[in-house]
Amino acid sequence: MTMESRANNFLSIHDGLPQTTSQAAAAALRGPAVADDLRRVVYVVSQFPSWSETFIVREILALIETGVDVRIVSLKRSGEAMVQADAATLLERVHQSAAALPTTVEMVRALARHPLAVAAAATAIVADTWRTPSVAIKSIGTLIRGLSQLRWLQAFDPQFIHAHWSTYPATAAWALSRIMGRPFGFTCHAHDVFRNQQMLPRKIRDAALAVTISRHNVDWLGDNVSALAAEKLKVIHCGVDLREIPLNMAGRAEHRILGVGRLSPEKGFHTLVDALAQLRDDDVPFECTLFGEGPARAALQEQINRLGLQRDIVLAGAQPQEAVRAALASATVFCVALRSGSQRQSRWHSRRVDGGHGGRLPGRELPGLRRSGTDRSRRPRPARRRGRSSLARPCAGTAAARSGVAHPPGRCRPAKDRGGVRRSQGGPAAASSDAQGGGRCGVTGC
Repeated sequence: MTMESRANNFLSIHDGLPQTTSQAAAAALRGPAVADDLRRVVYVVSQFPSWSETFIVREILALIETGVDVRIVSLKRSGEAMVQADAATLLERVHQSAAALPTTVEMVRALARHPLAVAAAATAIVADTWRTPSVAIKSIGTLIRGLSQLRWLQAFDPQFIHAHWSTYPATAAWALSRIMGRPFGFTCHAHDVFRNQQMLPRKIRDAALAVTISRHNVDWLGDNVSALAAEKLKVIHCGVDLREIPLNMAGRAEHRILGVGRLSPEKGFHTLVDALAQLRDDDVPFECTLFGEGPARAALQEQINRLGLQRDIVLAGAQPQEAVRAALASATVFCVALRSGSQRQSRWHSRRVDGGHGGRLPGRELPGLRRSGTDRSRRPRPARRRGRSSLARPCAGTAAARSGVAHPPGRCRPAKDRGGVRRSQGGPAAASSDAQGGGRCGVTGC
């Protein structure tokens, strides 16, 4: 059975099995019918280790647990001071880019041994990226870095080459697969779907295993990038292993809010800060800790200072996973505020740690969420195509729902406006009509 047919069979065979995300990804790479065949896999990533890419580490560890020998190509040398404990166990498997001179020597050696294959790969890269010169130059640089790893790769003789991110890592994996005659695959996430589609139609076509993290991504890529997306792409959600964060309600602080993520604009932490300022103004006691690092840190700190929240919000920086788990064990509310769609509006998601729906601290509403600025319009907006968000009139039943916070069905008044706004490809669930039993929140049956 070919690697491509194995990939195509994965979801139909494994649907419904109680697997973690990492186990599902490992199973997708192995193929259900040939569990004993796959012994050597190479992962290509932008940088390893990277403290924020724990999902890649878990996926690799899941493969190793099943007996696969995994090696890692890091296109850039990692300069991060903090290394997560799980990633530290993989360092001996990592091959990082060398200095300029050895890289050039190995590239010349590869070109001498595989002139036609290298020339064909370079030609395809230029043909697909010449309209964006900066991308073309970086892609050729990526090819050179990949070629500099070719000698040990051929000695290792991988049976499969997989990349996380469909941008430069997938470019390197694609080129190496063409030169070495090995199947390749990639996993695409978000920015490499909606913003940076470097050679993506070609990569989807040529990949033996193409993975993405949501059904929405499959639909969007099918409508905007490649007609093969629905056929080729498999969905493996990025989740967490709940065995590592068991629920224990004892010893939790009463008003502690936790946020975790990379401090970048699309994560929406600026919206969370605005909402917390509303809580402060409404005399709701809280303390908030944000774990993560990123380019938006300075702007977030300036916003916190400007709003006078220095005592209430702590930017704790990047932390080991053990510290994050400990913080989760003591928090009352976990919040995620994500920026979505071309309208650049943030959507709230929060959840009480006892499993209830978010939007409340013990004994008090979260009125700040009601007026946090995440919903500036009270009128339904028409659905938009090509991945743009559509916003329905928010639920009128609860303050939390009015802010966009998730809530159980049946908690809001039926929508009184005429027919509903359809769900767009890029937006949240929109309001349905009274005949469909939908409220303004857009939750089916609400």
